[in-house]
Parts: sequence; C-alpha cells; structure tokens
Amino acid sequence: MTVIFIHVVPYNDQTNIIVGYCNEYVDEWILNYVDSWEGLTGKNFETLLTTLFTAHIENWGMSPDLLKEIKKENIILFENYMFNNANNYSPNQNVNFNLFEYDE
Repeated sequence: MTVIFIHVVPYNDQTNIIVGYCNEYVDEWILNYVDSWEGLTGKNFETLLTTLFTAHIENWGMSPDLLKEIKKENIILFENYMFNNANNYSPNQNVNFNLFEYDE
C-alpha cells in the first residue's frame, strides 16, 4: 500500500511542505513523488498542489479569504473531478487545471 503523509503549512508568507512515509513500506513511486516537490516554479507548485488536493488527499481545508480569490470555473472543475473520480485510488492521477489561478 502506498501511504504518504503530507502537510501544507503556511508560515511567514511562505508555504512549507512536510512529507513523511513509513520506511518499511517505501517504494520507488513514493521516493519519486517526494523528490517531485523540490525546486518547483510557482505555477508548477500550484499545479502539483492542485493534483494533490484533487486526486490524492482525503480531506483538507482552505481559508475563506483564499477561497474567494479562486476562479469559479476552477472550483467547478475541482468539484467535477472529485465527483467523477471519488473512487479512483490510482497514485498516477493528474488533473489538467490549476486550482490556484485567481480572479483578477
């Protein structure tokens, strides 16, 4: 079973990613996934966060202020993806939108 614990923690105007996994059950996918968070540009970071929140995480929360800034179309894309993939447990899922694009 592939299990990773990920915490996304905003702190001092930065976003910190804390990743953990059980050494007894580590596999190549886990190591590659952990490495994929290193050295990302802003857009790539947002896209990886979108895929994490949409396809690989059981529950999460967002501040009401941040939610108000997200494009409504992307919220609809998020909801539709979740509805259509709720039982998809593949670790290789990817989404084709950036949840963190904001309305101007």
